Amino acid sequence: MARLVRRRWWLVALAALAGYAAWRHATAVVPGCKGVEPGVSIHTGAVVFHVLFDDREQRVLTAGKLPSSLWALEVWSLPGGRLVARRKVRGVTTVAFSADGRQVAFVAGTQPARCMLWRPDSAATPVQLGVSWGEMWNLCFSPDGSMVAAAGEHTRARVWSTRPGGAGLNLDAPGLRWPGPFFTPDSRHLVVSDFNGLTRLLDLSRREEVARWADDSVVERPLSLAGDRFIGGAGPELTIFELPSGREVSHLEDVSDSQPICDMGFSRDGRSIVGLATYEPSPVLFGLLTVRHHGVAVRWDAGTGRRIGHTRLPQMSAEPPFFRADLELAKPLHGGLIDTLTGRRIAVPHGSEAGYAAFSPRGGWMAEWGYGPHNPVVLTRLVW
Repeated sequence: MARLVRRRWWLVALAALAGYAAWRHATAVVPGCKGVEPGVSIHTGAVVFHVLFDDREQRVLTAGKLPSSLWALEVWSLPGGRLVARRKVRGVTTVAFSADGRQVAFVAGTQPARCMLWRPDSAATPVQLGVSWGEMWNLCFSPDGSMVAAAGEHTRARVWSTRPGGAGLNLDAPGLRWPGPFFTPDSRHLVVSDFNGLTRLLDLSRREEVARWADDSVVERPLSLAGDRFIGGAGPELTIFELPSGREVSHLEDVSDSQPICDMGFSRDGRSIVGLATYEPSPVLFGLLTVRHHGVAVRWDAGTGRRIGHTRLPQMSAEPPFFRADLELAKPLHGGLIDTLTGRRIAVPHGSEAGYAAFSPRGGWMAEWGYGPHNPVVLTRLVW
């Protein structure tokens, strides 16, 4: 045996090297989502349309329509899923949740549309912030919770104070389109886009425009999590802008080669930009066989705009493409999750097979639910 080992020493060394490589691969720290932990199911008794998390990931808001045609706004605590407060209202069209989870803004009605403010920790009824005769479909809180901004078709940018007796602002930014508006982290500036192909940076204290740029793109999440970068541009070229200065930082490289991009935004750490695309199945062998849908996650450096790589995402559906958590996770319609950095599939044992999903801003929680009053909202904790 010893003689055989001496003659075949290189085989022994090769086997040892292969074993070491396998051990390193098994114990390596892979970036991205490590997996999921069992969460909790909450039963609202309503047809849920909106699920929103606060920035601290301590509360979750559900908004749904009851069989009585009223809407139920419910705030639940995390991680236990305990009901904190419940309010029945009429005719909700859109909702927003403050960063601290202590305030809920919603729009009731259309002609006129009334923007209301509800504080779940108070027994007081919701108060009216303002009225608009045009439809409002977007609401957002300022990071400090002191203001609510609204946008919609045929309306100007409206900003209301959430403090008692606070005055509102009617800014000169007509025809606002989705997505937006967005506050900067200091709550002093507002970014709005209009149907004329312009994006404006507005100074709220001076009530004037600070910067503008051509922008006819529809980027799902153009604002970075830190609020210091914004993606916009005209035509096939996309540009990264610095906030609140509005200065151009860089242009994204080879965006047109990565089409069709159907979802784009910043990664959670703000260092890269991720674009997700799906490809239609293509027939082969005279239509007898069909290649499955697949997706591609393309990454750019958020500082230089240079394209730094792409990852193939298996078995992705094209209608709708997928849901995401800061674009680092993709949720196919048939369940589970896919890490867009590695393409690795992540099983969700207690998840819902329904197609609706929402993620917390920092990616720590995922909510899944189906259409119907008897379908629970399944909350799952994500481990990074």
